[in-house]
Amino acid sequence: MGAAASLLLLGACAGGGAASPSSDAFVRWAKSRAVPLRTVEIGGDDADLRPLQGMVGTARVVALGEAAHGAHEPLALRNRIFEFLVERMGFTAIAIESGITESQRVQEYVLGGTGDTRRIVHDDLTWGFGEYEENVALVQWMHDYNANPAHAHKVRFYGIDLSAGGDAAFGRARITVDEALRYVARVDGASARRVRAETEPYLDRFSSAGYPGLAPPERERLSAAIGELIALLERNRAAFVASTTADDYEWALRNAHVARQLDAFFRVEPPPTKDGSMPPTLYEAMNARDSAMATNLAWVLEREGGDGRVMLFAHDAHVAREAMTGPLWKSFAKPVTSMGVHLSRQLGRSLFVIATSAAHSAAALPRAALDSASIDASLARVGMPLFLLDIRSAAASAAAGAWLAGRHALRINFDTHVDVVPDSAFDAFVFVDTLTKSGRRP
Repeated sequence: MGAAASLLLLGACAGGGAASPSSDAFVRWAKSRAVPLRTVEIGGDDADLRPLQGMVGTARVVALGEAAHGAHEPLALRNRIFEFLVERMGFTAIAIESGITESQRVQEYVLGGTGDTRRIVHDDLTWGFGEYEENVALVQWMHDYNANPAHAHKVRFYGIDLSAGGDAAFGRARITVDEALRYVARVDGASARRVRAETEPYLDRFSSAGYPGLAPPERERLSAAIGELIALLERNRAAFVASTTADDYEWALRNAHVARQLDAFFRVEPPPTKDGSMPPTLYEAMNARDSAMATNLAWVLEREGGDGRVMLFAHDAHVAREAMTGPLWKSFAKPVTSMGVHLSRQLGRSLFVIATSAAHSAAALPRAALDSASIDASLARVGMPLFLLDIRSAAASAAAGAWLAGRHALRINFDTHVDVVPDSAFDAFVFVDTLTKSGRRP
């Protein structure tokens, strides 16, 4: 099993146990502070979301985590919250856990391009996200919003993940180099041919399966060629922009940088184990991926400018501000440094992180018994099927704050968990009682 598959692996669930006395104090506090939400579905009255304005404040990035990929409620609520952030708070873009190179086509479409929404989502969202109906709804809403002449400021779409993810173990990773060189060929054919000659012998093995077959000198030559591609673009910035557009240039340069990110990822990606377990050194590849996503989000913020504000959507484990432990990571030699840790260092209070918690899964999804001492079970005891809870003010309650400062299980991927300190990792929770399967295209 390669890293791409391992990152999607479902682990075993935690066992049960009696609720601790300290969780009772937290539940009492949460009942007095929870904001009930009307629905996860987009459209209609948004009065129930108004408290979010005070919670977010002036943060430039609102990171919404999802407890598991493939559930309807987190995706649908993301769409609803994004609409609110755009229309009520002036947010300018959304960035999701999908390949960055491929997302250029999605951005072009939402900014007025032509094509079929479903086909674009299917073809250009990676890591499996092209299969979710809720992503079709998101892209269609953005396309329609931007088409309205009353909206002078157009909202943008970005992927921030490594390109070609989920596609036969990065089988199309060469798209990063190919797209960058396609741009260079428009303005400097001779240089494009030279760099193409330096990279082409290795691009068919630029993947999880192929990279181990590169001899050390070949890896060095490929890395050097990618470095030269980046240097070529950087030293010719003014001339290239003058001959094309600043937008095309920035995407080409980012694609070259993502090629370097993939090269670094492949270098530390461990070989599959015979029994299918996750290797102890897999944390290095996961670190490389999360670091890349944080760097790519910094690029998004730079493109959006000083007034830009971005909604970030990724798994809870990626947006958390601290390293997590638990069944999925028990074999790792070291903890994983999440994207959220990097973003917290970069953005400080300009980052607002919301985790999604869920108590149950519907019949069509994996299910397991809920640990009664977990974060999810404690939030379920608040007694509302859908709510938003800002946990930052819990410090005013000694008992509730003490519970949030402890390490507790958080349910993820439907039937496993991570262990996390809530007040270190997150600013707020969205609680959904039951997750149902994402709507898919017929």
